[in-house]
Amino acid sequence: SNRAQATRDGVKQFLQAIKDAGIAQYVNVGLVGFSSPGRYATGSNGYLEVGMKNVATAGHVDQINKTLSPTFSGGTFTQLGIRKGTEMLQKDTSGNQKMMILLTDGVPTFSYKVTEASTINNTVYGTKFDTSSIDQPGDTSQLVGSRYTAGNDPNASSLVARQNGRYYRTNNNVAIWNTWAATLGEAKISKDSGTEIHALGIQLGDDKRSISNAPVYLDSANVRSRASLLASSGLYKDANSAPEVQKYLEDQADAVVSQFNTVNQGSISDPLGSQFIYGDDTPTVKSVGSSVVQNLPTVTKS
Repeated sequence: SNRAQATRDGVKQFLQAIKDAGIAQYVNVGLVGFSSPGRYATGSNGYLEVGMKNVATAGHVDQINKTLSPTFSGGTFTQLGIRKGTEMLQKDTSGNQKMMILLTDGVPTFSYKVTEASTINNTVYGTKFDTSSIDQPGDTSQLVGSRYTAGNDPNASSLVARQNGRYYRTNNNVAIWNTWAATLGEAKISKDSGTEIHALGIQLGDDKRSISNAPVYLDSANVRSRASLLASSGLYKDANSAPEVQKYLEDQADAVVSQFNTVNQGSISDPLGSQFIYGDDTPTVKSVGSSVVQNLPTVTKS
């Protein structure tokens, strides 16, 4: 509950920071929430969404905050969240920079069946999917159940899990051992289309089934390594506490606001002739536009 509330508070502060900076009419924001299909909050489709509008639109911020108010529950269909977020961004045909902030507190436990895949640096990325068929191990990313073929899973961290690995093969004969293949593939497709993905892994731990004495499938380091591949290069972070979740979203708001600086860390060279001397007064900056700029720069003189 703490991290869920931290997410709600962080999103609220994110939106407020954009308004306070006087750029609300220039920043379009939408929301996608994802979970297991059939959960009461997300319905049979497994997701809920608030379409993109600029932050200044009447009622838009309230709608986003209200949509985040139900209790978070169910599995983690990260691929679905990325897909729906990408679709929302692609509806915007402007030349604006497109950015997705992905928040997840666990391994993907649901994904679409992978029909074709490729391997890059020993990691499998799905390239095509059957959206009518869902892999749903439910409490782990590891494929389990009788409909998969047993084998030696090279992804597993432990010997026991490796011996109990299960998989299926794609149409181009790539073995799929877990839900990461589809999830990472969806993120790669989104990034290749021009989306900049920022990702926050919230208290990511070992991946193992919730049954008693279940072996660890992927240790926490392995889980975080895979989660980092969801993000664009250099844009993944971990959060180990609720305050860190809030701080992350505050920093994301600062990053958005900074994109609107006409001059960032600029300098003015205004040399005086020998017949003049500088006064002792300190230069100041005033906002004179129709929209008041709240965060004015400071000036030093030398």
